[in-house]
Amino acid sequence: MKQLIVLLIAGFSALSTTAQTKVKNYTEDKDLSRWVLDLNGMGGGYSQQFTMANTAPNYLNGLNINTGNATFVNGSAFGGDLQLGVFFGKNKHLGLGTGILYLRESGDMKLNGFHAEYQSVDRNGNIFRQVVSANNITEQIKSDNFNIPLLLKYKNRFSKHWGFTADAGALFNISMKNAYTTNASFDYEAIYKFDATSEGGNRAIYETSLIPANTDFLITRNQFTKNNPNGSVQQYFDEKNAEGYNVGLGVSPKQQKGSTSYATGSVGFLFQPSINYFFSDHVALNVGGYFLVQPFKNDATNTYTLTGKPGEYNPVINSVSKVQTQSYGGNIGLRFFLGRKSAPLHISGTDPNAPSYCGQCDGSIVFHGLDAGKQA
Repeated sequence: MKQLIVLLIAGFSALSTTAQTKVKNYTEDKDLSRWVLDLNGMGGGYSQQFTMANTAPNYLNGLNINTGNATFVNGSAFGGDLQLGVFFGKNKHLGLGTGILYLRESGDMKLNGFHAEYQSVDRNGNIFRQVVSANNITEQIKSDNFNIPLLLKYKNRFSKHWGFTADAGALFNISMKNAYTTNASFDYEAIYKFDATSEGGNRAIYETSLIPANTDFLITRNQFTKNNPNGSVQQYFDEKNAEGYNVGLGVSPKQQKGSTSYATGSVGFLFQPSINYFFSDHVALNVGGYFLVQPFKNDATNTYTLTGKPGEYNPVINSVSKVQTQSYGGNIGLRFFLGRKSAPLHISGTDPNAPSYCGQCDGSIVFHGLDAGKQA
């Protein structure tokens, strides 16, 4: 019997020696607090792919309508997120997180090639054909983008100072407000067609022919320079505008700043991987990247026109019907492990027992420091 006890003690000693060779010099994920608070700063590029509403039919009796080609350039995004996460399971590698994510997104929306001819009424009450051409338009867009993320979180600490984490999941948009500043300017020209009345006079009617008749009255740049090669076209247009005609060259909008909001409720996607540097079991530095994509819709009404009369302006961004936005870049922040970490399993002592103590068994060993039924 003594030989059996000696064998049991020797076996335990060998097991203990083997276990000690596997002891790690850092606190593993399973022993860290399951609750974490992540605070990250984010910054990088930003892009938009959008669909413009067909606004050509909104111009009354339109002719030669070209609503232009719109592009988005010079995009950038800066902001951050605050997340509360909880990890579960034996090893606490997987968890869920939520919080708030904010990005200040900016870029330039450019519109080239706008031209429209449509029926209008001047300040004297006469019907005529308004001819509008736009110089290249740029709207500087600054967007405030607020979201609630719902993320699956993964973490794995693999040494005393280093670990890896990755978050991925849905972004629920709660606000997307776009502020714009425009440099837009337009050339407003006019074509008048006259028809004899029964009273022997003339009345203005809409010229429906693409090519104006020789009898039409044209207030256009080409017509003036053809007949007055040395004259001041700008002065001529200013004089005609003063007479009540809706004309002008290089006319800027009366309202050059404003804002518009995209429809809320869109659901996007966020992926955010990071390398962790642990200062302690309670604080770690996050350094990594992020990628997010979000779709939005906008109510481009069937009455929208870029401009009507001199000085009027509706921003290009209001003609967007739907848009897919992307933001991508780097993130840096801190992870805080909230609450107490779990105490690691520790064998404080052993008691080998002879068969006479345990009855019919061949002997036993009592481990001090382990909970009954709990796996090490």
